[in-house]
Parts: sequence; C-alpha cells; structure tokens
Amino acid sequence: MKRVLLGSLLALLIASPAAAFPRWCDGTATNFHIRTNGDAIYQPSWRGGEYVQVCNVSVEWKGVPPDVCLTWIAKIDAAIVFGKRIRLKYNDAPPCEQMPINTNAPGPDYVMLMP
Repeated sequence: MKRVLLGSLLALLIASPAAAFPRWCDGTATNFHIRTNGDAIYQPSWRGGEYVQVCNVSVEWKGVPPDVCLTWIAKIDAAIVFGKRIRLKYNDAPPCEQMPINTNAPGPDYVMLMP
C-alpha cells in the first residue's frame, strides 16, 4: 500500500508543471508608463518585449499598497535613467521569461535597484 501511495505521489509531482516557485527576475527596464487608472506598467528585458504590471498608484494591487508602489516607481525610473539593472522578487511565479503579461502579472514581493 505504501508503495502504491508513494508511486502515485511521485507520478503527480513529475506530471505537475514546475511553474510556481519563488522567482528573482533581473534585468533592465524600458518604456515605463502609468495608466489613468493607476496601473504602473513597464517593459522588463527578461520578458521578451512584453509589458508587465508592477503595481498601482491608486489602489492596492495584488497585495502591493500605493505608497509602496510609488517607491518602486522611483527605483524603476532610476534604473532607466542611470542604465542600472533591477531585480524583482516574486513569491509565487512562473519562470521570468514566461511571466503573465500586463495586468495578469503576479504582484512582486520587492523591487531592488542593482548596483
């Protein structure tokens, strides 16, 4: 019985997509904009030309409050202006290059301006 249960569990783990894990996505940022509804969206180098939402300046978005969003915007703007890299940490996300785009992106846990 234990072997059957263990075998079933192993088969389930192998068959499950390895998509949702903590992720650190590093790269440059371009084409940053804020929509009239407050969505803060930019084009990270790690997403192959697609746009990803990072937060919203008007309302809490996926656990990110507007005041935190404003500080993240400053970091992303600084990265663009000074040609620096940024790192975003996601608690539960697919690989960076497969991240859902625009408003479907997961909310980051942090945004870091890299040296």
